[in-house]
Amino acid sequence: MIRKGGGTLIEALMVLFLMLWNISGTHAQGCLFSETHENDTGVIMLQNGARHVHAQLIKKRAADFEPVIAEVGPVFESGQTHFLQAVDRHQLSIFDWFTAECSAALDANDSVAFAMKMAARRALMPDGTYPEHGFSNGDFHTAPGTWAIGAKLCYDNGFLDLPTEALWDIERMKALSETKCNELARTVSSFESVGVPLQMTLDDPEMNQRYVFHKCSISSKLGTYGLGCAMANCMYSYCFLADGRVGQGRQCNSSWMEASLVSPHMEAVFGFSP
Repeated sequence: MIRKGGGTLIEALMVLFLMLWNISGTHAQGCLFSETHENDTGVIMLQNGARHVHAQLIKKRAADFEPVIAEVGPVFESGQTHFLQAVDRHQLSIFDWFTAECSAALDANDSVAFAMKMAARRALMPDGTYPEHGFSNGDFHTAPGTWAIGAKLCYDNGFLDLPTEALWDIERMKALSETKCNELARTVSSFESVGVPLQMTLDDPEMNQRYVFHKCSISSKLGTYGLGCAMANCMYSYCFLADGRVGQGRQCNSSWMEASLVSPHMEAVFGFSP
């Protein structure tokens, strides 16, 4: 039906609709968006009858739901191989190298020396133990080339959250290891011997805790500091990367196992020059 003034019932309904739309749009201002659609350009907001691309919102969603995987380099440079082999080759004991080398580091008040010695050993494990594209298990992810077994042990026991500056202070390391051993004594019912297949620990956080608890009483001489050496290894060689993955070696620190920095510790503590 035509009304005087040129209006129509349809036009009147359209005006009413737009009024309701505007009220709804105003009410929705407190939300991120009132209605969204996904297309090739990202999130599109429909508000007040106009289409607006919200670049910041798109970026936020990308950060929330699609973490950017940063490029990382190798655990160590190819030119370091000979030096790492020289550090690893010298052992104080072929039967119980962990206790012998940890004891030497404790006697010299040098936590870093053990960590460096261990770093070379764990960087040269047999082929196949360093996933080329990284390893994932639940919330745990490693960067390409990282030794997943060692990284998981550090991750499961919270050693990646320890203050790295403590690594250079033997008294702080003693205190940290004693505190952790007391904690494990309350929560872990038994410990795994050093003969446990380490591959099994990738799927069992509790086994990793029992495994390190063994270090708390590995020898009467070391006392709880046996765990301190395990902590030192984690603090020196592993870290959380910016994207949440666990990295190793030069992925964490560009000066990791630099010969000029490592050799003085090897000479002073273990009596050899790599």
